[in-house]
Amino acid sequence: MALLACFAVFFLLTAAPGAVGQKGFLSIDCGLDANSNGYNDTNGVFYVPDGSFVDGGENHVVAADQEGKLDRPYRTLRSFPSGDRNCYALPTVAGAKYLLRVVFFYGNYDGKDSSSTLQFDLYIGVDRWATVKADGKHWYEALFMAWASWAPVCLVKTDPHNTPFVSSVELRTMGSGIYADLKVNESMSLVVRGNTGSSNSVIRYSDDPYDRYWWPVQSGPLWKNISTVSPIKLDPNWPVPLSVMQTAIEAVSNNTKFISKWQDLESDEYRVYLHFADFQNTEIRQLNVTINELEPFLFIPPYLAHTVARNVGWYKSKTTIYSITVGATTASKLPVMINAFEFYTRIPNVNPKTLPRDCKHSPFIYSIPVSNMIYAGMRSVLGIQYQKYNSWYHQQGGPKLKGARGQVAWLRDAWSLDAIMAIKFEYGIKKNWMGDPCFPTALVWEGVGCSNTSGNTMTIISLLESNGNSCIVQSPPEKNGNRAVIAIWVVVPVTTIGALILIYLIWRHKTKANDFSHSWYFL
Repeated sequence: MALLACFAVFFLLTAAPGAVGQKGFLSIDCGLDANSNGYNDTNGVFYVPDGSFVDGGENHVVAADQEGKLDRPYRTLRSFPSGDRNCYALPTVAGAKYLLRVVFFYGNYDGKDSSSTLQFDLYIGVDRWATVKADGKHWYEALFMAWASWAPVCLVKTDPHNTPFVSSVELRTMGSGIYADLKVNESMSLVVRGNTGSSNSVIRYSDDPYDRYWWPVQSGPLWKNISTVSPIKLDPNWPVPLSVMQTAIEAVSNNTKFISKWQDLESDEYRVYLHFADFQNTEIRQLNVTINELEPFLFIPPYLAHTVARNVGWYKSKTTIYSITVGATTASKLPVMINAFEFYTRIPNVNPKTLPRDCKHSPFIYSIPVSNMIYAGMRSVLGIQYQKYNSWYHQQGGPKLKGARGQVAWLRDAWSLDAIMAIKFEYGIKKNWMGDPCFPTALVWEGVGCSNTSGNTMTIISLLESNGNSCIVQSPPEKNGNRAVIAIWVVVPVTTIGALILIYLIWRHKTKANDFSHSWYFL
């Protein structure tokens, strides 16, 4: 499975020439000319065109009076006047954690001044993330754990008169140990990330290796900014930039509390991270942290060391009101202080997503001419030599694979949703192959058959030609006129049939043969 994920990622990355830059970063300037070699923005982040990651859409530039006000990645955009769902396919590694940021600047690109009414939905995979309003929030950020070797980010029309658009899509690989409470098949959307006691500038890459945005928080007259130049011992499991932890706000009296209060009519579930590091150790500073009606959490911020106060699991208010309070205890000699904070909401995972590896098996018999077609086809589609797979398989304890039976074993192990995506990117297959192949049912990929196996999972059970005929496909004669026909009875995924058909079609296209004289028979 892990090997397969590497195959697909290899294809996705090689499909985007020039996609180089910071390790673990993919920064896509939507609407950038496809012939561009990319560029570095003012923070040294390398951006690439989006053509390799999306099908369809139109390139645009914001209005001339807006262009000078925006950073370069946001001066262009891609709009999607056609289709109900349009998606970017981002390369990921199953089980890895990612930060995803999507930015929207309307900029009156179409001259219609329609920002007040323009809105559409944003999805990550099959899960609705947010409703984008062109006159509202311009950027959306989420943390998620990848479930396959690619992740679709989709714009979905909610009004036939509205045209979705996007300015940039940014993917950042996170460390495996950070945000430890982020689980498999879970995503969380950033509400706010604040940096207290700082200047007016946003702290991001390169101060933050994951390019998180730490927004300055303006405090009122009951607070004062404090800072230190001393080094802070950072928590490796909750890494925060040193410059963020070296500033804080402190209340002017012990009676003042840090309170964050808001109303959420959708009654979302929240996760809260409060970051602390004390700059003095001469007097005790003891704090109580409370979320709504939950029991207070008592702790003492450590001296010149980073610690995190957070709720365990997700919290959902019994009402629509949420309140986070940090106050000094009666035993505390010093008032409240806080360095930084992060609030997230849970992105509901209620829709079934397609499994990256399909496990439907059925016996079949096939007859094929033994030729270089098998080797060439599979090498072209999977991007790795059969011998390399054989070596890896043997290292895992399996026997050496030999001959046609070994080829079949390779193809059987390789066939999956990830392989389909590798095929799509390598050969530029368009059709309607965007987003999740099986959900929603109204947008199932053309030629793909799906089954709801259990709970929130879907499985691809067939990959058919558009005419629905998957039973007989003709294969060309060997150039030397010699054919060796073999029949093998094996148990392989049903979808392998579709893979063989697709491999054949690719081979057929490349060799431009114009004669048919042999058949593959599938039972």
